[in-house]
Amino acid sequence: MENTNAVNIPLVDVLSKMLEKRVVMSGDKYVEFDGVKEIPQATVDLAIIEKVKLEKKMSVPNSITMRQAKLHLLGLGLLDEVESIISSNRAWQIEWSGSTVERVSPLIEVLKTNLALTNDAVDDMFIAASKLKV
Repeated sequence: MENTNAVNIPLVDVLSKMLEKRVVMSGDKYVEFDGVKEIPQATVDLAIIEKVKLEKKMSVPNSITMRQAKLHLLGLGLLDEVESIISSNRAWQIEWSGSTVERVSPLIEVLKTNLALTNDAVDDMFIAASKLKV
């Protein structure tokens, strides 16, 4: 389950959505489709930030193998703590004994809460773990 979800969104698409107008490149400038009105650099900079956020969000794998999850958690020094949390609930133990870990699951929410992780931190962990050999 290597992460093959890398996404590249064209900046003109992000600008077009932000401005609710069709934006195109004209030379090295972004302009409205009619070619007359140039898009201010401050708006382009905001669009670049939004583009990076969208690409990251779209690159998070839906699942990783249990092996990838455990190896990544081991590398972070969190595996023992995660397994301690899981050991307190039979349903979590059953889910943890599966072959994959789903990004959107009650178990991940429990771990996120118990480890005081943000959604971004969990997304980063899934992306990094997905790069480990399956």
